[in-house]
Amino acid sequence: VDRYQRTIAFIQAWFRHCKMDLHNIQQTGNSIRTDWTLSWNTPLPWHPRITIPGWSELTLNADGLIVSHLDYWHCSRLDVLKQHFLPKTR
Repeated sequence: VDRYQRTIAFIQAWFRHCKMDLHNIQQTGNSIRTDWTLSWNTPLPWHPRITIPGWSELTLNADGLIVSHLDYWHCSRLDVLKQHFLPKTR
């Protein structure tokens, strides 16, 4: 429980104006894949907007309940870190 509470406190401190855009949901058998983009502002003086495109893979049990949830990113951790300090180019 302590680790969960620390995680929530971290999210509340560092993820401002958080937004999740859901692009696609696909179910095949007991597997679900969602494609999404997560974005937020980091509480640095220049308020950079961070964007992470990714997907989630969920596994359902026989009762249709989620028993596994794994997230993946279409970018590296270094790419996310760079977004904090380098202006975005379009």
